[in-house]
Amino acid sequence: MPEQKSKSFVLNTIILTLAGGFARVLGAVYRIFLTRIIGDEGIGLYQMAYNLALLFMTVGMTGLPLAISKMVAEKTALRDEKSVHKILKLSLLVSAILGIALAAVLGAGADFWANQNLKEPRALGPLMAIAPAVLFVFLMAPLRGYFQGRQEMLPRAISDAGEQLVRVAMILSLAFMFMGNGIAAAATGAALGVSIGSMAAFFYLLLLYLKRRSGQGEESPVIGIIGGPKEEGSLSLLKRLTVLAVPVTLGSLIWPMMQFVDTLFITARLQAAGFSASEATALFGRYSGQAGPLINMPSILTVAVVASLIPAITEAMTQGLTKTMQQRANLALKLSMFIALPAAAGLNLLSQPVATILYGSNAAADIIGVYSWVILFLLMYQTSTGILQGIDSIRIPVLSMVVGIAVKGFFTFWLVGIAEINIFGAALATLAGFSLAVTINLFYVYRHTRMPADLRGLVIAPVISSALMGVAVYFAYKLLQAKFTSPLLPTAVAVLLGIIIYAIVLLLSGGLSKEELKSIPKIGPVLAKRMK
Repeated sequence: MPEQKSKSFVLNTIILTLAGGFARVLGAVYRIFLTRIIGDEGIGLYQMAYNLALLFMTVGMTGLPLAISKMVAEKTALRDEKSVHKILKLSLLVSAILGIALAAVLGAGADFWANQNLKEPRALGPLMAIAPAVLFVFLMAPLRGYFQGRQEMLPRAISDAGEQLVRVAMILSLAFMFMGNGIAAAATGAALGVSIGSMAAFFYLLLLYLKRRSGQGEESPVIGIIGGPKEEGSLSLLKRLTVLAVPVTLGSLIWPMMQFVDTLFITARLQAAGFSASEATALFGRYSGQAGPLINMPSILTVAVVASLIPAITEAMTQGLTKTMQQRANLALKLSMFIALPAAAGLNLLSQPVATILYGSNAAADIIGVYSWVILFLLMYQTSTGILQGIDSIRIPVLSMVVGIAVKGFFTFWLVGIAEINIFGAALATLAGFSLAVTINLFYVYRHTRMPADLRGLVIAPVISSALMGVAVYFAYKLLQAKFTSPLLPTAVAVLLGIIIYAIVLLLSGGLSKEELKSIPKIGPVLAKRMK
């Protein structure tokens, strides 16, 4: 039986990881095609609406489903079906109230956001079109949490992947269809596609739930949710839901909050610096719609690292295995550094050809080059936050997030308003905010775990490896660039060569030992066997 449960856990983890990875990759890639359809200004208008909606949707996508799944799992283990459905009824009601309220803030307040704050009247349509997505994301949260708590990961995985597929298909289709009516109409169509994708995923989960409940011959708690008698223990359940959901939600808000700050300040400050509304929107589109997805893409890999190692850190701490906990925490930081530093350096070096290949123009290349260094601090922040949550230091990431966002907001407002710096000020401000947040996180990681600083593995080895990789990438690209008119082949060869050199130097410099590789759950032992 334990072996069967272990296999089931591994399978569930694989299902969710694959579905989540697919959704994140698709979510980054579609902006490449959207930019080619609606251009810099169009993607700027779309990102204004999307960034505001993302802040609200993050609440419904992170903390709520996790909290509900934990509560459902506990009651399911006790065979307390009545409490399971009480949790679902209560969470549906709470989610509906929150979803309606936040969707109204975005949709009903669209005129304020567009005209008073963003100084871009053309953003009105996209803001109103994307508002329903907020409601549907919140309505999905209890159903996703319910199925996950039941250890039924396939419905959650299908809804994640299906939502993104429908969303991307509708975004690109509607943007293309409405482009004939102008950029603002095309951006509105793209924003509407986000709402349609969320609606499709919600109704899939709802119909699946109703079908399963009717098969059990029991009344669905979804029906009659309003006006029903108040059930005993609802206040206690609500308190638990809040206690479980809030820390996780706050810990995942830093990237959406950074984008929120950008959306609030950038276009207005660019116009104050002398740029026209059209120029400001185009610059914002290059920064948020073209550079932004590239910065966030490497985090797909660190999410898998954190998901694999953080439970192992918690387990070691619970069992009092201090040395094991320290080793696992150090390994999590090292693996994130091994991914983040070469990714940042490589994107910085190849920003010109990458922009040309993906977007058909190198207009965003310089922005990508400056913004690329955020990758390092973003990934290290995510991992250090996971470690702190794993050792029950949940308040520290909230503190670091607040400090980082405050610094980000100050520098964005100041630097973007300087004409000579303009949009680059937003990237520099993000870099300042994340670097300070990471510093705070790491200080408390080392303080609470009392693990020794691994300068060789965490700093020296990846820095040397990335530097040599960078030299190889630079000269390989320059050499091949002179022989080919298209940047595609020179870039591909340079990237492949860089990966090989980086991996070889990293292993030779002792950055990662065979024993450390073995300690990575699931994939580590397989990779360690291939090391000589």
